Amino acid sequence: MGTDQSIANSPPENGSGFRIVRLQAQNVKKLKAVDITPKPGAPLVIVAGNNGEGKTSVLDSIMWALGGADAVPKDPIRHGQTKAVATVDLGEFVATRTISAKGNTLEVRRKGVRQDQPQTILNDLLGRLTFDPLEFSRMKPAQRLETLLSLVKIGLNLMAHAAKRKEAFDRRTGVNQRKRDLTGELREVVEPETDLPTAPVNVGALVTAKNRMQAVIDSNERIRREFNAEVQAAGLLRVSIEDAKRQIAENEKQLAVADERISGCKQAIAALETPDMTAIDAQIADAHNLNTRISKAADYALKVQRLGAVTAEADELSTEIQTLDDMKESALAAATFPVDGLSFAEGDVSFNGILFDQLSSAEQLRVSLAMAMAMNPKLRVVRITDGSLLDETSLGIVWAMAQEKEYQVWIECVGNRADATVVIEDGEVVGA
Repeated sequence: MGTDQSIANSPPENGSGFRIVRLQAQNVKKLKAVDITPKPGAPLVIVAGNNGEGKTSVLDSIMWALGGADAVPKDPIRHGQTKAVATVDLGEFVATRTISAKGNTLEVRRKGVRQDQPQTILNDLLGRLTFDPLEFSRMKPAQRLETLLSLVKIGLNLMAHAAKRKEAFDRRTGVNQRKRDLTGELREVVEPETDLPTAPVNVGALVTAKNRMQAVIDSNERIRREFNAEVQAAGLLRVSIEDAKRQIAENEKQLAVADERISGCKQAIAALETPDMTAIDAQIADAHNLNTRISKAADYALKVQRLGAVTAEADELSTEIQTLDDMKESALAAATFPVDGLSFAEGDVSFNGILFDQLSSAEQLRVSLAMAMAMNPKLRVVRITDGSLLDETSLGIVWAMAQEKEYQVWIECVGNRADATVVIEDGEVVGA
């Protein structure tokens, strides 16, 4: 057996990568037995036939023979058979995988010599043979982005990075809205005087003082009313003297007493002082006005403080977003993409700055096919299922690119086409 594990790293003898020289498969899924030898140098190998006849099994045979145990699905053997065999001849290397109830075995020969660690050799050749360029072009943006992320080594989780940036962006949007609201509120109020007191005037104390003054006024009014009553009583007594001679003596006594009280009241009235309410009323009015201005000043200062805090928060978020953008830009700059011009956009893949979905169908096909080729530099084989979706123009693009880059593209198509390399019917090559 051969033991040189560096042989797969050496260039193929044809100098331009490996292609499939011959494919043989027996009892693989729906296949009975097929033996396909592509025309040397032909860029396309079109496998045609109606649905259910075994076309897909032909392309799967390539992947099963080369791709390792993980590439072999459940129930890979044609029903009624006990063993399936797929052999891929690459010229310098021939890989044969046998699947039976006993297990899965792989043999790789180089120029007829059986090699040790056969799967290691094939893994170095394979690249990403499972990548279907036509399927990639028809994916939804999120799935296409996920596929490209799995192909590109980048030191950044772009999904988590995008979510973190969106969170910061949304928070900044809310903060900026509060900033605009506070700015608008400040425009609607007058900036207060700078020499206002910091504490409001105690209007309650002034009102209490006013109430004490009012009590004095009320007391004075009561005394005046009492005086007027005494004067009225004295007058009545004088009038009744002529009519009540018999009570003169008694009335004179009462008059003497009343006169004494009147004399005392006169002295009290003479000593009364009526307070002037003008000054206290002015003080109360001034205090109310001053307190209103102090309240407005405090509200203004609070709005200014809030505006400063919101502005600082918005600036911090802008810095965070810029940092995230710089981080993404650095990560993308350090990443190696399979095709120049490819990158990640918001939720999709982009090419030369244009979202993949906005590219023309021809550009989408070219980019997808270029990716498939770039990911298979040694084994220059590309697989396309659903090839019936390719019109003549698209098929011409695939032919031209494969011809130019010296690749071999295996295409599965429905129906019996005139340009088919082989037609599969009931698990066999028609005319074989």
